[in-house]
Amino acid sequence: MSICCRRCAAVASAALFVVSLPALAGPLNPPAGPIAPTNKTLDQVEPRTDVNSLPGSGAAVHVISAPGSYYLTGDIVGEVGKHGILITATENVAIDLNGFRMDGVAGANDGIQVNFASFQNLTVRNGFIRRFNRGIDAQSSSFVGRIEDVVIAVCTGEGIVAGGEYIVDACILRDNDLGGASLGLDARVSGCTVRANGGFGISVGDGARVSDCLFDVNSGAGLEAGNQSIVSLCISRNNTGGQAGIGIDVGNSCTVLGCVSENNDGVGIKTLDACVVENCTTRLNGDHGFQLRNACVARGVSALGNTGDGINGPARVTVESAACDGNAGAGINLGTSANILGANANFNTLQGLVVSDDSVITSSIAKGNAGDGITGGAGLQVLGASANGNTGDGISCTDAAQISSASASDNGLSGINAGNRAILTGCEASNNTLTGIRAGGGSTLDACIATGNQASGFSAVNAADGLIVRASVAAGNSGIGFDTRLSSGIYEACLASDNGDDGFAADRASFTSCTSIENDGHGFATPDTFTTFGAIETGVYRDCIATINTGAGFIGQSAIAVSCVAGLNSAGGFDLLGSTVEHCRAHRNTGIGIEAQQVVRCRAVQNTGGGIKAGSMVVGCDATTNSVWGIRIGSIAGLASGNVCINNGAQNGGVGILVEMRVSGDELAAVIGNVVRGSDTGIQQTAGNMLMHGNLSSGNFVMNYDVPAAANVGPIQNASTATSPFANFD
Repeated sequence: MSICCRRCAAVASAALFVVSLPALAGPLNPPAGPIAPTNKTLDQVEPRTDVNSLPGSGAAVHVISAPGSYYLTGDIVGEVGKHGILITATENVAIDLNGFRMDGVAGANDGIQVNFASFQNLTVRNGFIRRFNRGIDAQSSSFVGRIEDVVIAVCTGEGIVAGGEYIVDACILRDNDLGGASLGLDARVSGCTVRANGGFGISVGDGARVSDCLFDVNSGAGLEAGNQSIVSLCISRNNTGGQAGIGIDVGNSCTVLGCVSENNDGVGIKTLDACVVENCTTRLNGDHGFQLRNACVARGVSALGNTGDGINGPARVTVESAACDGNAGAGINLGTSANILGANANFNTLQGLVVSDDSVITSSIAKGNAGDGITGGAGLQVLGASANGNTGDGISCTDAAQISSASASDNGLSGINAGNRAILTGCEASNNTLTGIRAGGGSTLDACIATGNQASGFSAVNAADGLIVRASVAAGNSGIGFDTRLSSGIYEACLASDNGDDGFAADRASFTSCTSIENDGHGFATPDTFTTFGAIETGVYRDCIATINTGAGFIGQSAIAVSCVAGLNSAGGFDLLGSTVEHCRAHRNTGIGIEAQQVVRCRAVQNTGGGIKAGSMVVGCDATTNSVWGIRIGSIAGLASGNVCINNGAQNGGVGILVEMRVSGDELAAVIGNVVRGSDTGIQQTAGNMLMHGNLSSGNFVMNYDVPAAANVGPIQNASTATSPFANFD
């Protein structure tokens, strides 16, 4: 066999082997029948129509007269008085600009115009349209369409005018003379840049959705949206046109989420009723940061450096977690039935937080504002708020307020200034220029603290119905600790300490378990110089303590003091003319220990003046070691009975019991059953008639009795010498 034959045999053998292998990639046999051409035309391969190949008309450079898909194969140059593309079809036209440009000229009409009023389903994408009247005019009555990835610029009218249910995505609309885009109901706009248009940026109808857009340097509102719209993640800035230069302007029942509106001529974000604005920021706008309407909610918002208020709204507005700082108006300024929760309003030119009647402010801060920190109308509730360093009052409100756990410090006027019938609980006011806490008639203060204020700690404001103050502290204030001189008051378990004037001062007041210590005036004062309720004022003191005060411990008229203590005061212990003092103690006061009309079962010890001075009666008392006299009585009918007077004015001309009756009339003093010893003179009468019975006056240094000869002392006549052995007997 030849070499050639052997090679042929080997190739054949190999071919048989390959054919015998199993098929691993499917059958190798072609379909039955001969291979034939598809017979598709070029239009079927590219099922779109070249716009550039379409004829025009007297109205347009090119006319689309039938539904279908169209595309550009080159730029389109506009002509005077003509549209670039005129659509006369009734529906379903898609135009791919294919990256080409439609370039108008001066006097050209619209770039793309839909001529059929009820047209629907237009799509335009991927290209440039400029220098026409309107870029795309789909007419306000057409609906359903999509415009995406199109740049529309330098048109003499709007960039886009379209009807309802249009989607505009990833477009650039800029330098159009009358606005960026005007769309109808239920529009969807996303990812667009809308800049330097001569009117508004974009205007959409009801039910719109606008997201991820930038509105910049337009000559009107950046975005206008109709009712029930949702606007999210948009930026609107530098829009001009005066008050019309609003950043974002929406209708009723809208939602604005995560948007920024900055440096616009008008309001940053403006709404109508029942809207929700959440996680948005307004800054440096020429009007309010947020202007809301009735029943709106603003949550997680910031309003900074706006020319108007940070947030402004009328009735039933809720603001939660807001920061409103440095605005030229108020931080937050709302109407009736407002609800502010967790807001900061700091360093605003006017007030911090302003609300009207029946509003609630909770866990909020107002600091450094040029007006009041927090101010509200009737029925205001303030819970857990603080107002510090404001030029006006820290917290100011009218009638029927409820203020709880609030603090107000370093304010230019009062800390808290409440109207009538207020209820304050757990509040603190410190270092304010005027009063710490002021309240009107019928108000109640519980567990409040006023410290370091430059006027009074607490005061009443024309409170004809009086104040009730419980468990409260006034300390270190420059004026009176508790001042209700223009009203009545009820004080329970209160402390006044280290104040620059009286501890407590009132016209008519009741004090229970109160303490007044180290004040630069009286401890408790109800003197007749406070004449709101008449020439003689009243006070009731029970279980009270007045100590180390610069004035008297207790001073007033027609008062009742029961179980009280006055010690170490600089102007007497109890100075209560026309009053009744029972079971009280006065010790180590500079001046008289107790001065009243009636004194019962009291003790006066080591006072530098007299011990007890009474207008009519001293019964069952202890007057010991006082510097001048122990007991001094004098009136038409005086009584000193059952008292013990020891070591009063010893070696200093002192008297145990001194009776000073008027000379004229039938005055009669009764000195019965007293024990007197250790004074210079035991019992002394200066004038009038006196009945003495059962007294023990002994061991006095000069004389036991000093009674004028003419005095009627009962059975004993002319007991004028100290040595009379009969003067103490019937």
